[in-house]
Amino acid sequence: MHKMIVAGAATLFTALAGIGSASAFERHFTIQTANGVLTGTAQMHCSNGKCERQLKIKTADGETLLRTSSCVKDAPRVWTCTVKGSTPQAAGSGKSFTLTVN
Repeated sequence: MHKMIVAGAATLFTALAGIGSASAFERHFTIQTANGVLTGTAQMHCSNGKCERQLKIKTADGETLLRTSSCVKDAPRVWTCTVKGSTPQAAGSGKSFTLTVN
């Protein structure tokens, strides 16, 4: 799960670094873990200095986790992001952070 969160953060950072106009993408993934297979979808939509991302993960035991984040451009190369999760297990839920794109 930690690798997935890191991958999601990397995806978010990459999208923010390249944003200049409206864009969107969707990625599907499968990760083999010691506890079984995780499958999921990541979607991102960016427009007018704001990006919305949704990460949906289905665990090996059939539980579905949903994590959303929203980032707003504060200044050139500076973004403030808020993360929300649909379950208490969603790591980082309710957190805010600032990204600076170098």
